[in-house]
Amino acid sequence: MRPCIKDVRLFYLPERLLFMLYQTLDKILKLDKIGLLAFIIAGLITYGSNFIVNKILDIPATKAFKPTIIIKIIGLIIGLFGLFRIMKTR
Repeated sequence: MRPCIKDVRLFYLPERLLFMLYQTLDKILKLDKIGLLAFIIAGLITYGSNFIVNKILDIPATKAFKPTIIIKIIGLIIGLFGLFRIMKTR
């Protein structure tokens, strides 16, 4: 049975994938480091705001709504700062 053209293209898939990964890594390394760090911190703060309020600040669950919203807004502001830093470098 003769291999089809589609089967031959599959042999080049790992090389293409590695090439795309190297290109992506190169683009990520050219980004502003402070902006990328701010993005990561903002994501952790925004995603973990409930944990921060309940466990670290030790606020009861009945009164945790306002502090949770405030911490999420702070995380969003840090994320916007990171976004502006990253977009400025392009």
